[in-house]
Amino acid sequence: MHLTWTSYTEEYATDLGLTLDDIQTIFTSPTAFRERVSGPIYAYVDQGIRATIDTHTCAVLRVEYDLDPDALDDWYFTPQAIDDCKHLKTTPTAVVDSIDDAQPYPAARMCTIYRGAYDVLANEPKNQIVSIKPAGTFTSTDQQSIRRISGGTPTGSMPTSTTELLNRARRAGFAVSVAGSGHHKIWGSSTSGQGLSVTIPATASDHRGLLNAVMQIRSTFGVDLRLL
Repeated sequence: MHLTWTSYTEEYATDLGLTLDDIQTIFTSPTAFRERVSGPIYAYVDQGIRATIDTHTCAVLRVEYDLDPDALDDWYFTPQAIDDCKHLKTTPTAVVDSIDDAQPYPAARMCTIYRGAYDVLANEPKNQIVSIKPAGTFTSTDQQSIRRISGGTPTGSMPTSTTELLNRARRAGFAVSVAGSGHHKIWGSSTSGQGLSVTIPATASDHRGLLNAVMQIRSTFGVDLRLL
């Protein structure tokens, strides 16, 4: 079964660096995920590309990146990040895969640079990929990368519990106190009750709660506890 496409679809596919032969490969790939859209129209997803095809007329109706959050580990790509993928001739799926082996560096505005095959600027509190550039392009706010242990796991990239987060805060010189509600307070000064503070909910031990706490401490005090 040989596919055809309109000039509009061809133009869009070319913008992604794809040819009709590439779409034909996705269409016939045994690993492609096939999803029925309506009637004879199916979407085929493989290697980060989603192709919508009318299997009755063999016409390619649409070609686009696969931006399903489930396929991207719940990351969302900004329009800038999507344009960056086009310029680098890669896919959002490949970018997310590269993060697993990348070295994380703190960046401005509560973001993180993941430096590996690319420089990936990520806003973790929003689960957002902001931009992708060639490796070494972005500038970190700290010249020391987050350390890694064997296996590629970042040491200190995220505390695994509220207790660990509080211990890191103490090592950074912050005072820690407990409020009557059971919540913890981290004080920017070395003395409880003085200066700015950040409240850590007693229920912050889940990943999202810990991440929010780390980002709030970094925003308020300028210290990234993932480096400790």
